[in-house]
Formats: sequence, C-alpha cells, structure tokens
Amino acid sequence: MQTTGKTANTSFTAFDKKALSPVKGKFMAFGIILVIFLLSMIFAGVISGIASAILTPLAALLVSCVVYHIGLVIFP
Repeated sequence: MQTTGKTANTSFTAFDKKALSPVKGKFMAFGIILVIFLLSMIFAGVISGIASAILTPLAALLVSCVVYHIGLVIFP
C-alpha cells in the first residue's frame, strides 16, 4: 500500500479508522482480546484431549508391564 503524497484521512484503511476511534477502538480491542483468549482455550482443550488419549493407554500399558512382567507390585 502506497501512502506517499496522501493526506492523513486517505492513508488509513477502514479498519484503521475504526480501530483509532475513541469509542469503537476500545470495543475492537476488547473483542480481539476476547477472541484470542477463546481460541487459545479451544486450542489448549484440543491439545489436552490428544495428550490424554495418548497417555492414558500408555500409562495402563506401562503399569501392566511393571506388575506382570517384572514382578513388582505397585498397589497392595
């Protein structure tokens, strides 16, 4: 985007004008922060679910290996 030779009103995009306004800019900033927070929570939930799906069977396998093949009793 070339801004040389333009005035201050024409050098900003529509998003820039809304973001720089005193009232709409606050709502946009709050909305952006809220959307990023919600997306990070969804991402963390997906990663946690994948880790749980992998680690739960792996833990059961390791416990069975320790108890039955090596002969150690972890739980009385």
